[in-house]
Amino acid sequence: MSALKNIRTAARITQQQLAARLGITQAAIGHYEKGRRQPKLTEARRLVAALNELGAACTLEEVFPPEAEEDAQAA
Repeated sequence: MSALKNIRTAARITQQQLAARLGITQAAIGHYEKGRRQPKLTEARRLVAALNELGAACTLEEVFPPEAEEDAQAA
């Protein structure tokens, strides 16, 4: 399970709530959580800000760990 999904579900935030806060689709959140797509840095920052506004206490590094980026680039 991705860090994004772990943090979102621990904070009891639905994909739909997060997507609505960001003005994107629920499917986009699902793609980010499954690793099918990677958000650009600005979008990642917006995701973290939205999570925090909805009650999660997290940082960019917690939601999108640098190791995950390195693994994705190596694949």
